[in-house]
Amino acid sequence: MIEINKVYHASEFKIIEKLAQEILHEVYNPIIPTEHTDYFLTEFQSKNAIGKQIKNENFSYFLLNFDNKNVGYLGIQKLNKILNLIKLYIFGIVSRIKNRKNSNRIC
Repeated sequence: MIEINKVYHASEFKIIEKLAQEILHEVYNPIIPTEHTDYFLTEFQSKNAIGKQIKNENFSYFLLNFDNKNVGYLGIQKLNKILNLIKLYIFGIVSRIKNRKNSNRIC
């Protein structure tokens, strides 16, 4: 079962922070220096940064849950009466794409 749950509490922000650390390093470490990813995580995807974005910048964050496991998150920002999908990260997508490229299957 897939669930998308809006987050409200610092403990949930911390879950997103941990997911972001895993997912973004998986995605970006092969293409940019790790220090750049670390900076981005600290400035924009830490528990404190997420709280500030929700409080001050019209963000809403949601945890993506699949089979009772948190597998990703998304962030939406309301700007001038328009909703913008700012972040969508799902754990394991990069590794699944790499596995498909290395297999003989046609997908």
